[in-house]
Amino acid sequence: MAKNGVYGLESFSFADCVENGGYPTTWSDKIKAIVSGGLSFNDQAAQTSDVEVEDSEDPYAVLTTSAATKGFTLQTYDFSEENFVKLLGYTKDAGSDGKDAWLNELPQETEIYKAVQIVTKDLDDIPSRTFQWSKMKLTITRSGSIGKSGLPNLNIEFRQMAVFDAKGDKKSGHRNILTKDISAAAIKK
Repeated sequence: MAKNGVYGLESFSFADCVENGGYPTTWSDKIKAIVSGGLSFNDQAAQTSDVEVEDSEDPYAVLTTSAATKGFTLQTYDFSEENFVKLLGYTKDAGSDGKDAWLNELPQETEIYKAVQIVTKDLDDIPSRTFQWSKMKLTITRSGSIGKSGLPNLNIEFRQMAVFDAKGDKKSGHRNILTKDISAAAIKK
């Protein structure tokens, strides 16, 4: 009998978000060089505030003051051109004769939203699982130093966003399945 759990990262992919909370059919953009142990969840429960009254020791009411947040942070050494363009919004100069094609940061901050897919590894009797999020907001920072003591990395914080169907009704923005249970036709997409 298989154990319930997840182990390691087989692949980490992203794509542009699909309208109406759908999921992409292809996941061609991959993040490579993920720091070992470099994915950590950072969900936070909704924050509440107790309303107290003089004639009771128990709260009179409990008010929600901020919504719950769901997401994770990924650390990668992947400073590729693709990541700078697709995740950080950089543009590339035309250059000439294959030279001087600089990557340029946008002059203003932009919000980046992507759909995300994580496929975990098989380990003994822990099966691979595939997780997908239809819309996540990305916040990207750089850390580390350039030197002989280590490599700098990108810290990418992914925050799950609400998604809505064509009628404006809220729908699920996250799903998962055992990887072996995905049809061959769906994998080819």
